[in-house]
Amino acid sequence: MNEIYQKLKSYNKIDLHIHLNGLFDSELIQEILINEGTLIPTYFNPKCDLNILNYKRNLERYLRPWDVLRLMPCKYENLVLLIDNAFKKLSDDNVRAVELRSSIVYLSLLQNMNLENTLIMFISALNEASNKYKVKYGLIMTISRGEYSFVHFNSLISAFNSIGKPIEIIGLDLAGNENYPISKELSKSFRSSKDQYGFMLTVHAGETGSVDNIREAINDFHADRIGHGTAAGKCEKTMELLSKKDICVEVCPISNRRTGAVKANEAHPVKRFIQNNVPFVICSDNPSIHKTTLTDDYYDFYKETNELKILDDMLSKQIKYSFIKKQ
Repeated sequence: MNEIYQKLKSYNKIDLHIHLNGLFDSELIQEILINEGTLIPTYFNPKCDLNILNYKRNLERYLRPWDVLRLMPCKYENLVLLIDNAFKKLSDDNVRAVELRSSIVYLSLLQNMNLENTLIMFISALNEASNKYKVKYGLIMTISRGEYSFVHFNSLISAFNSIGKPIEIIGLDLAGNENYPISKELSKSFRSSKDQYGFMLTVHAGETGSVDNIREAINDFHADRIGHGTAAGKCEKTMELLSKKDICVEVCPISNRRTGAVKANEAHPVKRFIQNNVPFVICSDNPSIHKTTLTDDYYDFYKETNELKILDDMLSKQIKYSFIKKQ
């Protein structure tokens, strides 16, 4: 590996956009699928379909690994193994803090537990790995866009209250199909959670091309950060709004290419973010799915922009926009 890459690897880092099941090791997942006797769809080959190693034309094709990831782990001991391995990988890459996203709801169904007990055992496993590898973390509860978004929101908030409002839970994330319409009731509830619980908010928006979703995240949800936000690079007014309101974009260079959010023949919009003073941080999204690390995302950003000074200062940006400090 070249000198620049080694320098980037040595940096202390904070990852502000990473999905926990996108951090689980693919080889370990294969072992657990066998251990749990998981019924895998006939079209799915775990030896190759758990990873996305090149450009996909759309998000639907990119999300194929989740056809199996959502089926495991069913055993608590396997969840502990996956989390331990995930934190080790973060530590090896000099990631000193991480904001992990998980829907929790799907996990409670797999573990055959109510949400309260699922959160308790989940946080226990995360705390154990965090202490072992000296990687600080905060948990962001993800609500997926869809018919049951509001139901899942209320269920998660109820469970959070029931178990004493653990400080490890630092915020909410809205993710999923951006074409699915979101009710005003949900955006209002997201906003009220900031006042009532001190939650910070991040919304996946503009990943699949619609700048309107970014404005919705800002104006209706009062998002503190925007996940991906690639569409903003094509709209001067949206970049001006992000800059004026100091709303940070979670830029995931490798993921943005592999999902097709940024086409193979296009410059990454982060170049326009730099030109228009849009605040951003570099994140990894689903590193084990990509067989990469946050260092690889740093290096992709460097190759795209030749902006080493920005990476030299990235940790200070990550600290500034992190939700963990709000604990």
